[in-house]
Amino acid sequence: MLFVSLDPNQGEELDKLATLNKLLLRYHSPGCGHCTAMSPEWENVKKDKRLHNAKIKIVDANVGITHNSKHPSAQDVSTKGVPTIYLIDGNSMVEYNGERKQEEIVSFALDKSQSGEKKKSFVRRKLTRRVKRKSRKNTRKRPTRKSKAKRRTKK
Repeated sequence: MLFVSLDPNQGEELDKLATLNKLLLRYHSPGCGHCTAMSPEWENVKKDKRLHNAKIKIVDANVGITHNSKHPSAQDVSTKGVPTIYLIDGNSMVEYNGERKQEEIVSFALDKSQSGEKKKSFVRRKLTRRVKRKSRKNTRKRPTRKSKAKRRTKK
C-alpha cells in the first residue's frame, strides 16, 4: 500500500501524485489539536486493505504545502481549517465532511471513487447532447416583432 507524508517543501510532489493516482488526502497541521486527536483514526485508515484494493493512495500533507502546490485542493484548503480531507482524481476533488472515524472515511473514499467513474462518462454524454441541441436551436431564425408587423401589413 502506498502511503506518502509530504512536508511543506514538497508541493511539486503533490501535483505529480494527483495527476497519476487517486488520492485520499488529509491536510493537517502538527500544532492543531483536532489533527492530533484524529491521528489514531487516520493511522487505521492507512492500514485499511479496501483502499489498497481500490488503488487509492493515502497522502498526509502538512498544510504549509499549500504555498508550493498548484493543485486546486491546496488553493481550497488555504481558505478552510484543518484537518481537511479530499478524495482527488486528477483535478477533480470531493471534500469529506463526515465524522473523523476510520470506517466513515474509508466508506466515503470507496463510494465516491466508484460513483465518480460512472458519473464522468454520463456527464460527458449529457453535455455533448446539450451542446448539439443548443446549436440546432441557434440556427433557426425566430420572427421578430418587426417581421411580424411586416407580414401583417402585406396582407
